[in-house]
Amino acid sequence: LPQGVTYKSHTVSKAGISLSHSVGNLTGSFGNMASGEVIVVTILVEVKATATGTLTNKAEVSAPDEENILNNKDQVETPVTPKIDLQIDKIDSKDPVKPGEQFTYTVTVKNNGPSNATGVQVIDVLPATGVSYVGASLPTTVSEGIVTIDLGNLASGATATFTITVQVDTNFTGTLLNTVDVSGNEEE
Repeated sequence: LPQGVTYKSHTVSKAGISLSHSVGNLTGSFGNMASGEVIVVTILVEVKATATGTLTNKAEVSAPDEENILNNKDQVETPVTPKIDLQIDKIDSKDPVKPGEQFTYTVTVKNNGPSNATGVQVIDVLPATGVSYVGASLPTTVSEGIVTIDLGNLASGATATFTITVQVDTNFTGTLLNTVDVSGNEEE
């Protein structure tokens, strides 16, 4: 079996055949086979969250006194497309706030998997009017009210939390609307 999978179970289409699994190899004897007889082995595996690229599964069969051994090996390649489910949550430290006051947005990003996420990036669009960017707990890039935070890699099940501090303009009243988005290199 390929390195990127975990063996779960197997079935054999012919009764009385016992195959055993050990360290990624399924082995055993089919016994006597009649001319034209077909035996199907079905193997159930689970793709590991860390699997990438192409999984190559190889099979080989042999018997004494074979006339043609050129067809005794075969393999199948299965490309792996990592999938992620990124979740983002944001809360503000004060609600309501007063003009001229500072407060923070706490942002939590979670990768619900099943694969590890790479190139995770958060884009936080500050309100168009009413606040000024003060700082963040992680390195950021800020341009025209758009705060970009590169989180890098986020393992399946892992979370990352950071804060963004803003200051309300002294003459502002009304409602502040802040939006945030998260993305990664893998398919969601």
